[in-house]
Amino acid sequence: MARYTIERGHRKDRRKRHLALTLLNIGVLIGVGGFLWQHRLNTNHGADRALAYSNQKKLTALLPWPNYGQSAYGVSGSEIVAVSSDQNKPVPIASLAKVITALAVLQAKPLAPGTQGPMITLSQRDVEIFSSYVVKNGTVVPVEAGEQISELQALQAMLMPSANNMADSLAIWAFGSMQAYTTYANGMIKDLGLRHTTVADASGFSPSTTSTAQDMVQLGILYMKNIVLQTIARQEDAEVPVAGKIPNYNKFINKDGLVGIKVGDTDEAGRCFMLANVKRHGNSTITSVAVVLGAPHISIAASDASTIIAAGDKAYAKLSTSQ
Repeated sequence: MARYTIERGHRKDRRKRHLALTLLNIGVLIGVGGFLWQHRLNTNHGADRALAYSNQKKLTALLPWPNYGQSAYGVSGSEIVAVSSDQNKPVPIASLAKVITALAVLQAKPLAPGTQGPMITLSQRDVEIFSSYVVKNGTVVPVEAGEQISELQALQAMLMPSANNMADSLAIWAFGSMQAYTTYANGMIKDLGLRHTTVADASGFSPSTTSTAQDMVQLGILYMKNIVLQTIARQEDAEVPVAGKIPNYNKFINKDGLVGIKVGDTDEAGRCFMLANVKRHGNSTITSVAVVLGAPHISIAASDASTIIAAGDKAYAKLSTSQ
């Protein structure tokens, strides 16, 4: 009985060893196969990145870059962002910072296209924010304590006439405080993989809010993907409480698919401009974005951004068809 048990035990051990070896072999095969598959994926990914880098260099060489500041060009859905130089030195971006504020607010407080969103009750603190920017000669829209303004109207007031006070009021409403906003915005920027952007305020009035043309192109592409924000960029004007009709200072270049996203102007940043071009290709839409930082005049920044967009779209189309 004991012998039978021992022999049976040995047979069990042999079957276990055989099963273990079989599983080990299967595991090795799966592991090798997985390694080879992953290696192929990594190799392809590396090839794609090498191609994107090669095209970026070609595109960079072809574009008519200004001889001042920083400029960049990129296309939605592409890894290619051509830049005017290899420098990634962050510089003040003035009111282009409001593009970041808008993206952060809509990430925290999403707004469906065609809706006004929640109502915001402005307080004496918002009046004080308004007064502080008046003293600093910043761009503002008038507000009153107790004023009711919708999220959409607040976005319009921040983006279209570039009201610094509304940027602060909107950020504080969405996040509770300016510190909470900057913490959130810098986290969002980090999550996007943008390594050369620092958010110190909501309006961009502070020279400590810095970025590069390359980072801002990528943010401009995200801006244009948001229907609410793209609609605001295309508006001629809007009606908001207290201030009444407000103009869109970014739309002076809007024509034939061109969309002025944001102008910026401070002593430290110079004149800045973010421009998009939206084109239909069959059933798809391709959006390109150009950013110019540090121009001597807004009209020069806008003209150079337009020239970069036109040349970039032509060169990018040529590169795409040659692959």
